[in-house]
Amino acid sequence: MTPPEVPAMAAIACGWIEDEVPEMLQAGMLERVDKWLAHGHLPLGGLWHPIVETLRRSGAYDVELAACRVMVSLEPMQPSFRLRLGQCLIRVGRQDEARRMLGGLVGLPLIRIEALLLLAANGGLSSPQWDELEALLAEEGGWTGSHGAFIRGMVACGMPERAEAFMTQWTRRWTIAPTQIMEMGVIAMLLGQPLKARGFFDPLWKDASDAQAEMVGRFDGTVRPYDDEIEAALLSRIEAAFALDEENLARIVLPDHGPEALRVRVMMVTFGDRALANDFAVHFRESARIAGVDFHLHADSALAVPREFQGSDAEVAERLAFFESELERLRPDVVVIDCVSPLILRGLNPGILMDLKLRLGFKVVCLMRDSHRYAMALLSAWAPVCDAMAADILSPVFGPDHASFNHRVLPMVVPALHDAFLRPHHSDLDMVFIGSVNFVARYALLSVLMTEDIGFSAIIGERRAKEAPDMEAYARILSRASAVLNISVHTPEDHLVTGRVWETIAAGSLLVEQDNPGTARFFQPYRHYLPWGSLEEIVHLAHFIKRQPRWAERIAAEAHGWATRWYGPKAIWGGLLGRALTQAPPPDPEAARAAAHAWMSVTFG
Repeated sequence: MTPPEVPAMAAIACGWIEDEVPEMLQAGMLERVDKWLAHGHLPLGGLWHPIVETLRRSGAYDVELAACRVMVSLEPMQPSFRLRLGQCLIRVGRQDEARRMLGGLVGLPLIRIEALLLLAANGGLSSPQWDELEALLAEEGGWTGSHGAFIRGMVACGMPERAEAFMTQWTRRWTIAPTQIMEMGVIAMLLGQPLKARGFFDPLWKDASDAQAEMVGRFDGTVRPYDDEIEAALLSRIEAAFALDEENLARIVLPDHGPEALRVRVMMVTFGDRALANDFAVHFRESARIAGVDFHLHADSALAVPREFQGSDAEVAERLAFFESELERLRPDVVVIDCVSPLILRGLNPGILMDLKLRLGFKVVCLMRDSHRYAMALLSAWAPVCDAMAADILSPVFGPDHASFNHRVLPMVVPALHDAFLRPHHSDLDMVFIGSVNFVARYALLSVLMTEDIGFSAIIGERRAKEAPDMEAYARILSRASAVLNISVHTPEDHLVTGRVWETIAAGSLLVEQDNPGTARFFQPYRHYLPWGSLEEIVHLAHFIKRQPRWAERIAAEAHGWATRWYGPKAIWGGLLGRALTQAPPPDPEAARAAAHAWMSVTFG
């Protein structure tokens, strides 16, 4: 691009922004154009890539697509522009056009690699394309996220042996950088090689920070042998817990609003099943049936997780219109919202819901799956429209800084006591971990447990997708396990009382729970579950369970009975619905509407 072309390109961008971009985003974009123009000799990508990225983050996908087409029209042969267009076409659901665009894309090896990985994740690759991608990555001597994505893609497509062969050949040819050692451990776990992974993770344990120790404890490479002294100490704690009077046991009292609170019509808005079943959809639907609630499920990913939904903004708007028509048809007394996704310019948001609430007169219950410090902005955005909210018992929302709102908030109790989890199964598995592994430290911990002589199974990744594709299969695994390991910490400061706590106890299995102050508010440690604080303690608990199966069974049964008594479907639904139904209407509806529409300040500042 020549210097005389720079002002013309800036003028094109400014005109397009003013005509096409949502007003709230224009000022920041125009400021970027001015900076690009002032610099005088930056490439065209330095102008348009930030514009496109802002539109993507904001959820204006149709406008993003238009921006990508303008970008390509200005420099048709620029591979990075065409790659960006292909990415956007996938986001708006134009898979066929995206595949044509990406399949024929040529350019630098990194561009071609990215294009092939996108194709692999969205419809798959032909055999020659897999060969091409493997050859390109084999020549890249620095391990990158693209290498990891290739391994994951091959495993997902049922080619773990080929993925393993690639990793073996690559590591023989190239040097693994110290910064990539942990990634090698993760890849080894994905390939079903926990012993190799354990070796890769050794530096993580040796150089463990205080923050990591808070998350999974410390480990010096060996586990102290289990002996009678360790067993006696465990038995002493268990016997002391069983000696407690019932009134001294941990329990959260859910508000009782009487049977009238259950005689209402409820619509729950959540997302459709992903690779795994939507646990909340199943739990709240089945528990509502038991509680006698007139329950209607509206599962639409376009509304609940609009960033994940592959479709145009226009299609999302159509689905919102259908949701509104369903509200008018069903006339629910209460709408329950699964608040699982960051708020963007498309999908259901507090402003839209408040408009409907004021017009149709329903109450709103918000379910906050994650409600700790890092999620408080999302919680605060939904707060103006909520009549009741369920949040983790350790959430800051229960603190004095939120006193004006937290009288509407109840501790989250996952209603897992329903048929799938109540069917008895023969216990033929040892201790099991089944779930997501989102942190390297979790992989490290699991790699050790899988290579100790305790009969431990980790059902993760593709194995989890195959063995537990739905809640029935997942519940069977829990009920067949002699114990279920749970890892509750998400950051060094934040524990969650996860759904697996409630599901394990509902299934009648023994919960081996990370030492979690939240869980200890609902259930009594050593009487309702066995807590752990380090990897070594997990191994010792596994030995204890094998040597003392009657105690393990008694603790599991005690927890199940406690949950049935205090945290059953009627108690959970009655508390949430009663709390919502007893809230007075807003004294100033227009002020309430304005507060709900202010959600955009949370996302866009």
